[in-house]
Parts: sequence; C-alpha cells; structure tokens
Amino acid sequence: MSAPHSGRWFVLSLVLVTVLTVGFTGGYGLGLWQQRSQLDDITYTEPLQSDLFWKVWETVQEDYVNQPVEDNTLFYGAIRGVADAVNDPYTTFFDPVESSTFMESINGTFGGIGAEIGEQDGQIVVIAPLANTPAEQVGLLANDVIIQIDGTDTTGMSVDEAIALIRGEAGTQVILTIYREGATEFTEYTITRAIIDVPSVEYETVSAGDRSIGLIHLYHVDETSADDMHAILNQVLLDQPSGLILDMRNNPGGVLSDAIDITSFFIDDGVIVSEQYSNGSIRSYQSSVEVILPNDPPLVVLVNGGSASAAEIIAGALQDYKRGYIMGQTTFGKGSVQDYREFPDGSSLKVTAAHWLTPLGRTIEDIGITPDQIVDGDALEAAIEYFSQ
Repeated sequence: MSAPHSGRWFVLSLVLVTVLTVGFTGGYGLGLWQQRSQLDDITYTEPLQSDLFWKVWETVQEDYVNQPVEDNTLFYGAIRGVADAVNDPYTTFFDPVESSTFMESINGTFGGIGAEIGEQDGQIVVIAPLANTPAEQVGLLANDVIIQIDGTDTTGMSVDEAIALIRGEAGTQVILTIYREGATEFTEYTITRAIIDVPSVEYETVSAGDRSIGLIHLYHVDETSADDMHAILNQVLLDQPSGLILDMRNNPGGVLSDAIDITSFFIDDGVIVSEQYSNGSIRSYQSSVEVILPNDPPLVVLVNGGSASAAEIIAGALQDYKRGYIMGQTTFGKGSVQDYREFPDGSSLKVTAAHWLTPLGRTIEDIGITPDQIVDGDALEAAIEYFSQ
C-alpha cells in the first residue's frame, strides 16, 4: 500500500535484536531513521583549535607505547568522537568496516533473541520481548536493565555496541545479566539465539458478556502491516463486533508509512504525526488512505512500557482525535528521527535529526503516551470488562 509520503522512508522503533524475515527492511529498526543518502560532495572547514587537534594526534602517534598507531585508527576515532560528544545513544559514526556490518544487519540474516533493545537514563534496557521468541520464553520483561552481555559490562556502551554483542549465529547462546526493578540481586539469563519470524498482526474475537469483541494484536509495524490491517478491518466490518481492541503492548515500532496508513484507517482526515527539526521547522504527515472505521465500533487501544515509536504514533493520534480509548501503562517514549548518511569512503553516520509530535503537538520523546486509564493488572481483561459494562 503506497502513500503520498513514501518518497522518504523511515523506520521507527529502536534496535531489533532478532531476525524478522518480514519488514524492517530486512529486520532492523533504529529509533526512526530515514532513507540512506549518498554524500558525494563534502565541504570541510577549518576547525577551531586545529593546532591542538594535530598536537594531540602527533603525540599519540609518536609516543603511544603500543606501536604502530595507524592513521586510519586515529582518523576514524576522531570522527567517532564528534558523534559521541552529543551524548545521544542513537547518534553513531561507523567506519567502513562497521558500516558494512551495519548494513548487513539490515539487509542480511542474523540470529538474535527476539527483543527490542534501547537506552534509557544511560542504561541499556529491554524495550519489549517479542511474542514467542527466545527472549520471551526465558522470561525477559520490558524495562529490564542489561548489566552485562556475556560478562562484558554495559556501562557507557552504546545501543549499537550492545546489539553487536547480543547478535550472533543462530543456535549459539548469549548470557545477559539483568537487573529488574524491585529485585535485590542480578539475574543471569542464558538465551539461545534463533532466526525469528514474527507476524506483525493477528485477529480474533473474544466475548465480553453477551457481546462479541474484535481483538487485533499488532506486534510490530513492518512493510506489510498496513495491507494486513486493511484486510483485517474489512473482516471486522463483516463481523460487526460490539467493540474493537487494538493490542499494541510490547510493540517496539516499525515503518512510518505503515504506521500512518494504519492510523488513517480510523481517522477520516487530518494530521497523523509531525516531525520537528532543530531549527523549529515542522513537517506534518496527513492521513494517507481511505478511512475504514471512522466512528464505529468503539475502539480501545492497549499499550505499556514496551510500546514504542510507531506504536506511540498510532496511539497518540487515536488519543488526540478521541477515536480510541487508551488503556494500560505509559509508553516508552521513543520519538526521535535518525538520519542515515553514507560517505564516499564507505563510512556512515546515523544522527538524530528530529523529534515526533502528535497531532495536538505533544512530544513523545522521553515522555511517552499516558493512557486515558492506567491499568496495573491485566490490561486485556480490563478492556474486555470495559466493553461488558
């Protein structure tokens, strides 16, 4: 399903430590990043304090005890320092070798544990374990803090570095040392990596008293999700349930165009989401496809701390337009855009370029979407109870 905004391609969510044989352009999501652009012409300007830079360069090159020190090592290390200086876990420079590995992880096949990994308050955390994956099966939970990966301390580690350590050949094992809020000690989880195929959306009906309720599980948002949702909503029209539940708990995000299309199925017209740049300018994305369920049936949307990025965009728009009643826990708060650029030498840069805003101008980054009704227990049970009243 194409949309007017498909000329620019974005992926929402954080870093998917798994293999999805569908979507995520081969299985990789990182915050939100736009279509790769090749930079053929680069203009360099005289840096401030260049004499200091070269003095440090020469001193390390000549005096460092473990010789030789390669020029490329210092060169790419210095550039990496520029990206690291902004203290943003989603702004990263890749040298040519790292860049090649990064692109292989996007376009290729790799083993993982089936969990979305991100950064929160300077710590590497589990955003969401995906359903029926090794991460879920061993008991990882949203908001678990990863203290060590195979014995390597994650303090100061970037998200990309953590991902590189967690990924590996299918069938091999990785040991994660986890801190869980309220626990008095760390817990080690030994997880066997696997090639994981996770469906993006599933549909069923449940009973709420004497009423039939449609239940849509949106596990993540990939490049087929909007088409799949279109078919499901047409089935909903045939079933004519008394209510509809959209379950996006532990949905780590996905493809922007599909997130906009899915939201547009419920909203007749208007802005779905906007992006705000550093200069204050704003670009808005309008509803993009023909609406299917603009008013009925009543809609409840389930979210939790593992709902991030694309899921937050959908929930935020449905809440702003009062098309959906949001239940559960406050979402993760991942609302930034990463611009990915390739350079002629094979290196690349991923830099946070914008933040997302809901239709009413609410920011998502570090705040998340607060539900209309906080549910501490089983949110699905609460939603069914909501419709049985």
